[in-house]
Amino acid sequence: MTYQLYLQTAAINDLQEAVDWYETQQDGLGQEFLSIVGEVLGFIEKNPLVCALVYRQKRRATLRRFPYNIIYVVEGDLVRVSAIMHGKKDPSGWKKRS
Repeated sequence: MTYQLYLQTAAINDLQEAVDWYETQQDGLGQEFLSIVGEVLGFIEKNPLVCALVYRQKRRATLRRFPYNIIYVVEGDLVRVSAIMHGKKDPSGWKKRS
C-alpha cells in the first residue's frame, strides 16, 4: 500500500519552532534537525505501522540525536502527523490534538 503523509498545521508550527530554537543554539543545527526529521518522516511514510501505538490510535517515532518525537495517526492510506514535540514536554499537549 502507498501512504500519503500529511502534516497538520500544529505539527508544522512545532517543527518551525524547534528549527528556530536549534538554529539559535548553533549555526546549522536547525538545518541538521530538519534533515533528520525529513528522514524519519520518509521512513514513517513508507512504514507507518512499524512504530508503537502510544495513545489510542496515535503512534510515536523517535528521532536519533535529538530528543524529539513525531506523533501520528494512520487512517487508511493517510498518515496524519499531529505533533513534532520534545520528549520532555507534557504529553497532554499532543494527546489533545486530533
